[in-house]
Formats: sequence, structure tokens, C-alpha cells
Amino acid sequence: MESVYQTRRARLTADLQDGDVFVLFSGDSETPSILLSDPKTVSKNFIYLTGLCENDLVLVIIRSGGAVREALFVPARSDMEAFYMGKTKDLDYYRQRGGIQNVDYRYHLDSYISMEALTNSIGRLVLACPNRSILTRPTLEACFARKMLNSFPHLQVVDKNYEILCMRQFKDAQEIEAIQKAVDLTGLAIVEAMKKTRDGMTESQVRALCDYTARMHGASGTPEGVVAAGANGVILHYEDSDGVFRRGELAMVDLCVEYNHYVSDITRTFPVEGRFTERQAYWYDLCLRAQESIVAHMKPGADMRACGAEAREMVAKALMDNGYIQSPEELPAMIGQCRKDYVTVTGVNHSIGLQCDEVGTRSRFQTLQPGMVYTVEPGIYLGSEGIGIRIEDDYLVTEDGIRCLSAGIPKTIPEIEALR
Repeated sequence: MESVYQTRRARLTADLQDGDVFVLFSGDSETPSILLSDPKTVSKNFIYLTGLCENDLVLVIIRSGGAVREALFVPARSDMEAFYMGKTKDLDYYRQRGGIQNVDYRYHLDSYISMEALTNSIGRLVLACPNRSILTRPTLEACFARKMLNSFPHLQVVDKNYEILCMRQFKDAQEIEAIQKAVDLTGLAIVEAMKKTRDGMTESQVRALCDYTARMHGASGTPEGVVAAGANGVILHYEDSDGVFRRGELAMVDLCVEYNHYVSDITRTFPVEGRFTERQAYWYDLCLRAQESIVAHMKPGADMRACGAEAREMVAKALMDNGYIQSPEELPAMIGQCRKDYVTVTGVNHSIGLQCDEVGTRSRFQTLQPGMVYTVEPGIYLGSEGIGIRIEDDYLVTEDGIRCLSAGIPKTIPEIEALR
């Protein structure tokens, strides 16, 4: 495990210049609840580079004089903090888990970097800021950068978040195994929802069923996502949980389950008690065929958006046949504008890994490459008919094609109706 994170850090430091000090914060444990912290606030970049998932840690990598030095700074708990949360972990714990030998307490961080700046010609402070605003927002990085600039005005502040996100696009065997496990857990939860959703159940009850199933089988934390009853399924990122499922309507379950820090992103739409109506089956079959068309064009080197060209033509024709649009030229408006009736048939959608939507690098990666894991999730949302349909699966790009990681989760109409 250590070698994986050491290799990732080595790839990052290969791009550092002589005189760079790279500082990465794991997160801040300060929350409204006294002395309590939320592990989900931990930086995904920090987990990616160290394997450690705790708040209040700081990774420092310095390239100076042709040599690279790593240091990890960890919190030392007060007596009161130890009373509530347990005593401070031994420094050897962090050395073994992160593969970094120089481990010290957090209160030595400023003096460590100041000494390096004074004695080793440090010229650039390199940070990783997801919000792309190093000095303009009240983040840990911004506060630290301002403090360092007050003492060393010559320092140039540089952001490396984009470069780390690009590294995260390509999954190794360990990452793929974790994502596959997350997908498998998602499948268990969705199948339970398909089997047990009944007329009169609330969205919160079905969400609880999904949460329970995933966590009982090994999921890390509570799954995120959407559980929508009937017409609520037309709301793309529906957040409420007070709707009621009714016989004859559709249910949509979109789950992001985490396992060992890595996640899935799977959606299934199914009828509440019974079978699809003729109208529901018509649109569902169209959505499924659109997804199959997109997937048929996926391979290494394929343009992500171009993979959906044929599917968009197919959907446009059906919308014209049903009076929703008059010409194919109107389809972009149904994709890109906020409308009561709309579709999302864009092609390959978004990357997953440590997050269920690893955005920010599409301008660099417009073609599929081996090691990438992407979702394909066409959707047909017709508020006029109270029908919201999304079908989403996760795909790994291999050297010679693609592999559907969620192939075992029921998706065709006969498969779903057999469960119902």
C-alpha cells in the first residue's frame, strides 16, 4: 500500500521545480459540534497522495538542491480533546500508514517551512485549491498563503490542483478494485429497492432501505444520491425525501456508494408495484437504446461527445414523432436549457473515482483513454407526462475496449419486471 502512494507522490514531485515547497492540507476538523469532525471533509487529493483520511494533517514536499524531502505534520490533542476523542496517535502510526518517515506535530509546521525558506532558497509555494481561488476565499490554503507571504513577500504562489485531478483520471488496479466493490454494493441496494418499494412508501423509507443494505454489506458511510417518486424524477438533482411512491408511477434511484474511499454512480428507474405502462415502457426503451448506442461507440481514442451523436438522432426522432419538437435542430435546447420537458443525451458523461463526479479536466481529456472510469447516463424527463427516466452505468476503459462495471444490475424491462 505504501508504494502506491509513494509512486503517486513521486509523479507529482517530478513536475516540481527546484525551490518549490508543496503544501497540502487534509482538512479542518472545526465544526459547530464541539470537538467533533466529519471525515467526509478530508481532501480527496490528500487521500490520493497519502492514503490517510483524517482532518488536520499537512503534507509538505520540498524540492531543493536537486533533492526531494517529504514531511507529514499531524495534530497533537489537548487533554480535553483526548478525553472526548482519544489520545493522539503515535507518530509511527503515520509513518507506517503513509510511507513518510519525517513525521512531526502540526505546531512545528510554520517553523519548518520558514527555516526552509530562509536556508534553501525556496521560491514558490505550491498548493492544491479545488476552488481555484488561492488568495480570495477563506480557505486553509488562503490563510496559510497569506501568512507565508507576510513573512516572505518574494514567494510565488502556484496551484497544482488541476495537475492532481489529471493524475486521478487514470485508475490503477487497486483503485479499479475499490470502484468495482462500490458498484457491487450499489447493485445490492438498488435490487432491494426494486423488490421492496411499494405503494404508500415514502422516499425517505426507500432511501433508508438503500442505505441500510449498502452499509450492512460493507459500504463506507451513508450513500449519497437521489431517490425520487413519480414526477419528482424529472428534477435532475432532486434533494427532498418527502414524496410518496404510488402504484402505476415510476421510481428512480441514483446511488453513489463509497468503498475504501472510492465510489460508484449508478441509476435505475423502475415501476412501483407491477409493470411499466405502455407509455413508460416506450420512453424507457428509448432511453436504454440511447445508452446502448453511446456505449457501442466507446473505445480508447473515441471522442466522448461524439459517442452520443447517433443516440441524439434517435432521441430527436422520437421527440418529433411525439410532438415535443418540430426538427432535430431543437434538440440542443432540450439538453441545454431549463425546461419542463428535457433530455440529457450528451454522450459519455463524467469521471468517477474518489468522487462521484470528478470534473475539471474535460478540456484536457476529450477522448477516452485506458484506465479512465466514466458514467453513461442518458435521461428523458417529461414533466408534461410526469415521467422521469435515467439509466446510468459505470464503464472502465481498457486497452482494447471498455468494461461495464455494473453489468450485473438488472436494467432491461423483463429483468426489472421479474423482480417486481
